Amino acid sequence: MVLRAVAGKLLVEEGIKRGLKVSQKYSVSVLGYDFIGLVSRLLVFYVVAFIINAYFMASIKGGIWLNSLAVLLGSKPFPDTLPQWITNLFTVGVGSKGIPVSTTPTAPRQFNPPGWLEKFEIGGEFEGLKYFDYGSLEHHKAEPDVIPALPTAGFTITFWQIIQIVSILIVVVEALQYDRMLKDKGQKANVTTLAVFSLIGIGISLMTFPQMLQKMKERRILNA
Repeated sequence: MVLRAVAGKLLVEEGIKRGLKVSQKYSVSVLGYDFIGLVSRLLVFYVVAFIINAYFMASIKGGIWLNSLAVLLGSKPFPDTLPQWITNLFTVGVGSKGIPVSTTPTAPRQFNPPGWLEKFEIGGEFEGLKYFDYGSLEHHKAEPDVIPALPTAGFTITFWQIIQIVSILIVVVEALQYDRMLKDKGQKANVTTLAVFSLIGIGISLMTFPQMLQKMKERRILNA
């Protein structure tokens, strides 16, 4: 039984290897580029990133498969504490948490109430301060309890989003190298091959940038 299982496993592995070789040859013969190799390299890249992400998530939150595996092995490889920026990187993201965006005023002295200029004169409420318009960012800083909080827009990025952006760059670099190689040989890149490169890059982009833009919109709405 054991010999049969081993033989079956070897046959499956050999079949997979032959299938990959045939697919690679077909990709090169038809498209002029080994897209099977590119996809394989991206998969390895994502697997390594997944393991790194799992390690830190196990350290930060716990309760995932890696924690269970560590318990079974009788080890505790996870640190008790981590720097805040690392915790943010693998959870909410790092970056700008909120940049004030002034929506008022849109013109000089647009919303200044009567007697506003007198507030900056000797004996006035803002004596000694540099002049600012009513409702401006400077006014908000001077009277945070009087002026409502201004809407903010922040940009944050997580570890997994960085991985997705790097994978897009990998595809772009591979395409540029392929194009340069053909130019050195005095040949032109196959339009279909470039289209496949574009599809891979666009596919990864659609999984990355819409999420980042949506988070920015949500943050702005929450802080409005």
